[in-house]
Amino acid sequence: MRSVEEPARSPEHLRPDLAWRTSSRCMEGNDCVELARAPQGIAFRDSTDTLGPVIAVLPRRWQALLTEIKQGAHDLH
Repeated sequence: MRSVEEPARSPEHLRPDLAWRTSSRCMEGNDCVELARAPQGIAFRDSTDTLGPVIAVLPRRWQALLTEIKQGAHDLH
């Protein structure tokens, strides 16, 4: 996985050592986001397409996104 400022699309789903997790609020069969801690950052993917694209970001970028979400910056109106 590349460590870059912009999200990187990489085949992280091919790594068997990544422990993918979903939220406890994700019900079976729902479209959810899966997260995994990767060597250089945080990887995430669509739970309904586990062989599809993976986006990886640096930890500080992930933390910034979480802060924005908690502040309502990405609420759907």
